[in-house]
Formats: sequence, structure tokens, C-alpha cells
Amino acid sequence: ELRVPVSAGAGGDSRVSKEHEWLNEHGWQHPSVLKSAVQKLLDPSPMPFRFRQLIAGRPGLLIKRARCSVGEGPASAIVECPMSWSQTDGTLWQLPPHREPQEERVNGRSEVWPKSGDLVPGPYPWSCRGWLVEVVAKRPRVRQSQCSRGIDSTPIEDMTTVRRWLEVGRQSRSRNLTLGDLCLELTLLLPALGFHGDCDVLPESIWRPGCPVQCPCFQLQLHEDLLWTQGERLHLREVVLPKGGKVILFSRDTARPPKACAPQGAKRPFRSCSSSSLGELPAMQKTFTSNSTTVTTTSCSTAAETCGRTVDASPPRERTETTSGDVVPHSKHLLLSSNGVRQLEFHPSRPGTMMVGRKDGVIAILDHEKDMQTHSMDIGVNPILGISWLHTHPEWAVVGTAHSGTTCMVRYDENKPGCMEQVRLEPFAKLSSLSVNCTDDLFMASGFCQDVALYDTATGRRLRMLYGLHQHFINISRFSNTSPHVFATASFDCSCKVWDLREPMTGCRPVSTFTTDTLNVMCCFSPDDKNILCSGVGAALQQFSLSHRAPDESVVRRFSVPTVNASTNYRRSLYLADGATIATVSTQESVLRLYKTEVPGRATGLIDFRGMLSRRCGWSAEDLQAEEYVQSVRSHPSDPSVLAALLSTSDPHPESFVSMVNLGA
Repeated sequence: ELRVPVSAGAGGDSRVSKEHEWLNEHGWQHPSVLKSAVQKLLDPSPMPFRFRQLIAGRPGLLIKRARCSVGEGPASAIVECPMSWSQTDGTLWQLPPHREPQEERVNGRSEVWPKSGDLVPGPYPWSCRGWLVEVVAKRPRVRQSQCSRGIDSTPIEDMTTVRRWLEVGRQSRSRNLTLGDLCLELTLLLPALGFHGDCDVLPESIWRPGCPVQCPCFQLQLHEDLLWTQGERLHLREVVLPKGGKVILFSRDTARPPKACAPQGAKRPFRSCSSSSLGELPAMQKTFTSNSTTVTTTSCSTAAETCGRTVDASPPRERTETTSGDVVPHSKHLLLSSNGVRQLEFHPSRPGTMMVGRKDGVIAILDHEKDMQTHSMDIGVNPILGISWLHTHPEWAVVGTAHSGTTCMVRYDENKPGCMEQVRLEPFAKLSSLSVNCTDDLFMASGFCQDVALYDTATGRRLRMLYGLHQHFINISRFSNTSPHVFATASFDCSCKVWDLREPMTGCRPVSTFTTDTLNVMCCFSPDDKNILCSGVGAALQQFSLSHRAPDESVVRRFSVPTVNASTNYRRSLYLADGATIATVSTQESVLRLYKTEVPGRATGLIDFRGMLSRRCGWSAEDLQAEEYVQSVRSHPSDPSVLAALLSTSDPHPESFVSMVNLGA
């Protein structure tokens, strides 16, 4: 574990300008702070090293500021060691730039800092330069016996793979680089990859593998138009066109490593504000964390969902509750600090932290291990329906309200209890769901319309509207856990669709379409993104395999959920952190049911919440007309034994509290 002490004025630049002072206050420290800490670990080794971004498990550009935080969080930087170095020949690095001028060897490249007022008040205060990509080329292994037959006769299995790292447009702002700039630099790299001849480099179509994208526009911007992310992997291959001639096609592989979860029942490490965990990375790279940011790759946090305007209303009192089944071993207790909550989300990397949104438009940070509120902020007058944490910036989240669609980014600081910041964004009317992708580059909003809005997390600007994705309201939208461009939408039109932002978006061309038994209340990806879970009305709970582009009945799994005869029995379901168990609740029951995901979806038991709120409120016999039900559920992002259920009551005594559940306790 590495402790990085940070004091006022660390790095010698906290009072150079207002911009530097603002950066220090928001956790951005000069790289010399980290250099001093790491140098003590290496002492007396004279080996040089430098720092590089770590974004959801993939390397990025050289850092110009180190992101530090008081609490736990994901690793934010890599300590990169050289392949070779000497006093005469200088230093040779594995990732570009492979050789640096003398003035850039200590703390990374020289940067021109923004002028007054140019810093963006958000998780990304400045724009970066260039894009780091990994190029993977497959080409024939030419042998003497094959020379007379030509390269095209080489069998597919007799191929060799060459990997190179490329920094595109190192001296240009990332937002200004185009598809033409990328193709030009890839063309210059072809000889080093073993390709011979004068060939064009073109993007490959997802819909027509082996064919280039029709009429590619080389003026498309990588960031805004193609939604590029740092550390993407490009697969290159040589293809013979039907009309003759050869081209080099590249396809984008943006997948990130899946997150790891703690074994069920395993104890979490002691939380410390000045320690962090060292993680393992590929050879020649070491990971460190700044002010106890821990190594983890997190899944996209879940956001709010509601099933039309009737869901927030009290459910009918006439119901027949089914509680057949064995109660699983567990312990549970109410969080008294969660009174009036409408939405909740576990923090993706801080085990004891939870953000809740209340019905009166207030968001709050809770320490659910101590049952204590630490921070709060008023967002608006409408209930909070959308909450989605950022994964690489542990202090930031995106929140949104119902009806007005007020959307903003919020930040809390563990050093400053009670205080929070917010950055207002363009609203999304009638919002019901928010979701941030796994690299924190994008987030999307959906609600009571057929469209989805896509936002740039760095600037907070709405990039585009995706129109007509469904025939009815999109109740919920979710980014996948490991791919920053893949997301799912679940609609009242009885379908769930999977989309890929790397291809032109049209409502009639999703990657996959799954037909569900009822309208959809919720959908979510499994932790490994191999399946998607859809839940609707009554007993509608289905799992679809994502390994087949053309789904059929053989890849659909239905779970035997007891039926409750009510048309407003809205079901919400999700995977536990290990992906082996599904938790499901409905608004006409006071129980949470657990099912195994393997065939045939065996029920493992239930957890009964009946009476928890009535005993808490001390109701009389007359007051017991108010029905108790489970409005929503959330699973801990890394511990499969921890759950949180949102318990609510109907009129005449509407109440809501969060109940924490520990399985096996």
C-alpha cells in the first residue's frame, strides 16, 4: 500500500494562479507529489519512470496532473518503467512517445495551462492532446515455400500477430482530430506492422464484416462524431475487394476488463483515508493509487427507473401476496438516515458509501455502515429518479429529477462534510433514467419518450439526440459494464434493444432486439456482459443471451416467479456482484426473491420485509391499512452478499426507508 501525503502548496504551484489553486482544491496535484512518493519505494534505484493515465483498466496519455482523493476509489495512474535507458542513448519507453526530449523526462510532457476562466467546472477540467490506441495487425507468416504461391494462399491459421502502440495527433487537441488524421497515421505505421504495398486504410463495417464502411467521411471528428475513447484497440487486416484491389480494414475493440468481486462472505479490507491497494497490470507496468484510490474496474452504475406516472403512486390495497419459499439466511436493518428516499445507488468503489435521492428533490451521501448522512444538496422540487456514479472519478455523479428533467453533475468531498458542488446541464424533460458508460466519457438520459439523449461528461454538453429507438416510452437505459459504446434500452413496447454507438444510430437497426412477455420496467447487463435481464409486470422475468445476434427461444431463460394478480405489479430485478444470483422484487409484495442464473433458474429462497416499516412507525391497527411493498432494489457492486431494498408504504401513511441486507449472516 502506498500513502501519498498531500499538503497545501504541494508541487510548489498552488498559489501560482487561481487556476492552480482551484485544481488543488479539487484533488488535482502536481506530478512531483507522486514522483516523490514513488521514488522512496524505488530508492536507491536510479531507474527513471513516468506516469500515465489508467482509464477503466486501459492505459491513456501521459498525465499532467495527478488525481488524488481522500477516500477509496479506482486506480488513476500507471507507473511506467522504461524498456532500456543509458546516459548516452537516453530512455526507451514501451508506450509512445517512445523517446522524449530532455525537458519532458521528469513529469511528462510540457503543457500550456488554460488561461483564466478556461477550466471546465467538472470532472475533466481541461482538454487533452492526442489519442492513444493499440494497433493489433494480423498478417500472413510468409515462408520460402509460399513465395511462389503468393501471400493470399496462406491459410488463416498460419498468421502472425503484431502489436504496436500509436499516439495519434500528439500535438493537436483531441477534440479537433478527425478520421482522416487517424487513417493517415495508420498508413504511415503499415510497414512497421509488416504490410507491403500501397493500400488505403478504412474503417470496417460492423454490419458487413470484411467490408469497409460505405462512403466514409474523413472529416468526422473522433471525439464528437465517432465517440472515441482513450486506449482503444484497433484490429487491422488486409482484405481483397470484390472489384479487385486490396485495402487495410480496422475494427474498434473498446472492451475493458470486467470487474472483480469479493467472494461471498469475505471480509472487506479496513477502510483507511491514507492507504490504497496495489493491483497487478501487464508486464512492465505497475499501478499505484493516489490518496487511497483502490485498484478496481467497476461496472456502470445503475440509475433510476420508474414505470410510468402510476408507479410512484401508491399501489392498490387489494392484493394477494405470495410468500411461498424458504427464507434464506440473512440479517437486515433499516437505515434511519434514509427517510423519504425515492432512489439509491451504491458507490462503485467506496464500500460504505451510498447516494440517495429523496422525494423532495434532495440528494444525500450516506455512510450505510454507520447509518449516517454526511453530505446533502437541494437539486429541485421534483423527486430524484436518476443517479449514476462516475467510475474513474469517485467524488462525482450525475443526477436527474422527474417531470422537469433537471440534470446536473454533483461532487462531494470527504474532507468537507456537508458541502457539495453541482454543475447544471441541459435538462431532459420527463426523465426516468440516467447511465454513465464505463470510461466516464459519456452518459445518457431516457424517460417518457421514444428518444435517448447522449451527453459529453467532460463538457456537460448534450452531444446528440437518438430519435425513435422504440415505439413507446423508454423506461430505462443502461450502458454495458465493459464496453463504453454498447447500451440497452427497455421500453413499454414489450421489447429490449441493444445498441452500439460505433455504428450510425437508427431506430430500425439495433445490434439485437429481444421481445419480452410484458412491457419493461427494468433491464440490466450481467457483470460479464454475456446476458441481459429484463423484468416487467407480474411474473415477467427473462434472461437473454448476448452471444447470439439473432436471438431465438433457445437463448431465452424464464424464471418461475409466483404470480400476483395485479396489473400494477411492477417488477425490478438485477444481478448480484458475482453474476450467479438474481434478486427480484415487485410493488405488490413485501419480499425479495433470489434465483440462480444457471439452467433452469432455480429459486434459492426469499427475504421477507413485512412489518419492518409498521414496527418502525409504531402504527396502530387502523393505520395498518397502509400497505408495505418493495419499490426497488440495488446490489453492492463488488460484494455479492450485500443488498439494499427500498421499502415503501401506500397512503394514508406514505413512508420510505432503505433496508440493508447481508446474505448468509
